[in-house]
Amino acid sequence: MEKLPPSIPKRMEILNKNLLILFEWSDFVKKLIVFVSAVVTMVIIGYISVSNLVGSEPALYKKVSSDQIKKMKEEQETFIAYFYQENCAPCKQVNPIINDYIQTTGKDIFAVDINADKNKNLLMEGFNIEGTPTVIFISSGKEENRFLSIFGKDEFKNTADLIYGDSDI
Repeated sequence: MEKLPPSIPKRMEILNKNLLILFEWSDFVKKLIVFVSAVVTMVIIGYISVSNLVGSEPALYKKVSSDQIKKMKEEQETFIAYFYQENCAPCKQVNPIINDYIQTTGKDIFAVDINADKNKNLLMEGFNIEGTPTVIFISSGKEENRFLSIFGKDEFKNTADLIYGDSDI
């Protein structure tokens, strides 16, 4: 058997060390990919779960424009006006309260999407909308009460009952 030159075993040893490092690195990269994939999957599942929980039921209110609300006020009607935005998390939280009120009483709630409404001036100056959700309780054309931001089911029902004369108070 022929003897290898002294440089060959040294090169083979270096090659073996490099292969070992490559395999160790490859194992680390595989673990990293699995970990990152798991984290991304959990974030996606969490986002989907939260989006389905918040605002998952369809809205029962009647979509109208701010001009229609103005006309109802001028005609001295009694009604509830709800100003919202599609991507507003607090709005999605109060939707079940509004839906429950509509289902239990059969009364309409008139809603204006402030992003879709064409008459921004009327929203800001005529109705003084500072944020969403805003609910205005109007009795005989006059504002009786207003909720700005999140509110409770009982608070909403009691205030609505007062303008409609359904209160036991």
